Amino acid sequence: MRSGHVAVAVVMGLFVASVCSATSVPLGPPVALGPGSLEVEMERNPELASLIARRGYPDWAERVEVDSEPPLDPYEIRVFYLRFDREVAFARASILGRPLIGVRKFDRPIAPADARADRAILSRGRSGGARRARGRPRRCRG
Repeated sequence: MRSGHVAVAVVMGLFVASVCSATSVPLGPPVALGPGSLEVEMERNPELASLIARRGYPDWAERVEVDSEPPLDPYEIRVFYLRFDREVAFARASILGRPLIGVRKFDRPIAPADARADRAILSRGRSGGARRARGRPRRCRG
């Protein structure tokens, strides 16, 4: 009986991994997440909460609507760590209609143009307030 449960778990894991490995295409502009909004997302996605517990609070966080197929949510949470030169994206996957699994979509270096803009804005003392995303400043909401 145990081997049947293990087989089902492996098949479900492979299915979610194959769907989640696809690159997502943003549909709209990113929306900045303030501390309160990020806390809500951390409660919804344990994978995101785990990363923040290990690395500390990110320099910037945003929510981006993406073109994704079920079982993934139609948005990603992206966090940026300037000191690590990392951009990490998270989504949630649903099983039987319930969002149960937190998924790390990617973990990559910050694009050079974004990194320069981020450092310029943060050096002015606006670390919780704005990040230049695709040429436009964004205000933090929370």
